[in-house]
Amino acid sequence: MFSDTKLIRWGNLSSKLPNMTFTLGARCMNGVVLVADRKITKFDDGLTFDYGDKLFAELRHIVFGSSGSTGVFELFRAKIRNHIRTQNVDVDNIIPILTNYVYDLNRQYNFRSELRFDVLVAIGYKDTKSTLT
Repeated sequence: MFSDTKLIRWGNLSSKLPNMTFTLGARCMNGVVLVADRKITKFDDGLTFDYGDKLFAELRHIVFGSSGSTGVFELFRAKIRNHIRTQNVDVDNIIPILTNYVYDLNRQYNFRSELRFDVLVAIGYKDTKSTLT
């Protein structure tokens, strides 16, 4: 029913990257592609940058990427992992679940720009067109 999910990691391509981060998704003829750099924006004691993963496959055939606050996104990942562990999660109902968690966490922090985050979700199907949300 589903295609295989693959995460491919590249090394640091350049040590002189601009002060920005990048996550992009596209639906292609044969599926979906998510691409992200590894640069992470942090708002600890001012604006800083670090490096880490921004694409995750918590469920088979579903990859999601983040942009925005890394700390709040990690709270989101913990909530999703807990939800997967304790509930029956189906690929057909994952988008509303993810949407609710993103909205609830952003609302909890009053949608402050330095604490906001967004999620890009790719779902790979074998027999039908893959989706990107």
